[in-house]
Amino acid sequence: MTIDETMLRAVSHYLMGRVAAAGLIHNEIKFTGRSFDYIYSPDGKTLSRDIDTAKEKCLQDCEEMLKDPVPIKYSHRENYHLTSEDRAFLIKFYKKAKDSNWRNSEEIERIKSDMDTYAPHEGF
Repeated sequence: MTIDETMLRAVSHYLMGRVAAAGLIHNEIKFTGRSFDYIYSPDGKTLSRDIDTAKEKCLQDCEEMLKDPVPIKYSHRENYHLTSEDRAFLIKFYKKAKDSNWRNSEEIERIKSDMDTYAPHEGF
């Protein structure tokens, strides 16, 4: 079973995009030897803060997608309602994303794998 075509783009863009961003941060740490506390901008932004922001925004978007009806921002349709399977997937995804340690690259890979099973998308 895969996610309804109506929601596939939103899930890929908003949810998987945030997870992919966290994965890229882990790659940067792995290949450069930097730490999560590395300050990369004059205003004090750190890789740690970026990971936290990616998680926070992912959870916010998922909460919004679970509204009934789904906001047009995500569905691009008036009065669109999730299928029961899609709702169950998003609830499970939300719980896993919330409970996961996004600073652990293995947990990010598990989230990606779960997402790709139900909402397949190339490039992540």
